Amino acid sequence: MNTLSTRRPSRAEEARERALREVRDEEPTARLNVQVPKNLLRDIKVIAARTDRTVSDIVREFLEEYRRKHAGE
Repeated sequence: MNTLSTRRPSRAEEARERALREVRDEEPTARLNVQVPKNLLRDIKVIAARTDRTVSDIVREFLEEYRRKHAGE
């Protein structure tokens, strides 16, 4: 079972992820910090754990969907 964690990735973990993205030829990323109600974050973490995804995956999915919906405005 996945455990919920609020710890931030270490610099070594971030460097490893950047290297893996380069090997996989993925688009570079940028960090986004946002304030959300604690209960919303808790609920999203539970959903992420249940669906074997990360909170980042869920937020990226939402932002892509939002961009598609509003791109033509």
